[in-house]
Amino acid sequence: MQGVMVSVSVLTLTVIGVERYYAICHPLHFKTTTHRVRTIIVVVWIISLVIIMPEFIVLKTFRRFPDDLPTDLLTTCKPAWKYHHQVCYLYHRLPFTQYLATAVARSLL
Repeated sequence: MQGVMVSVSVLTLTVIGVERYYAICHPLHFKTTTHRVRTIIVVVWIISLVIIMPEFIVLKTFRRFPDDLPTDLLTTCKPAWKYHHQVCYLYHRLPFTQYLATAVARSLL
């Protein structure tokens, strides 16, 4: 869930930046409406979930205590794919997030 929150934060800040750019550079042509803001929020969350979806698919839970103990303490999630696949995914996720966020924000505003 941390990845979704980070992605939402990055996309939201990008949308705010693009929105401020249009509001300052084109003040007479730009108008923010409640419908547009709600649409942007929904799109940001959908994009964030889609971007993080590979992590949801490959994460597995690992317990530190034996299975006979009825506790979930110290249970962690770790990716089940190989390290080089994780690195490749992370290197492609950030630029994709930024470019996609800027393109979506420009099209919606």
